[in-house]
Amino acid sequence: MEKMKNEYSKIVGNNIRKYREMNYMSQTELANRIGVKQAAISLYENGDRDPSTEMIYKICDTLQIDFNELFNPIGVL
Repeated sequence: MEKMKNEYSKIVGNNIRKYREMNYMSQTELANRIGVKQAAISLYENGDRDPSTEMIYKICDTLQIDFNELFNPIGVL
């Protein structure tokens, strides 16, 4: 079960990073737009912390992506 959680965290983190970079946005800019500190974005992207459901929706809205795109294990094509 823990292995699945780690894989989920890595998938979400990698996709946050990829979509953030595709939007030419820094971690600080994303953090400011969704109301968290830059360190939280770093933790999300590194898979060290999972964003709450509320944060996931804010991230998706800010990055202009569908909720499902964040959980796509293939990542950005």
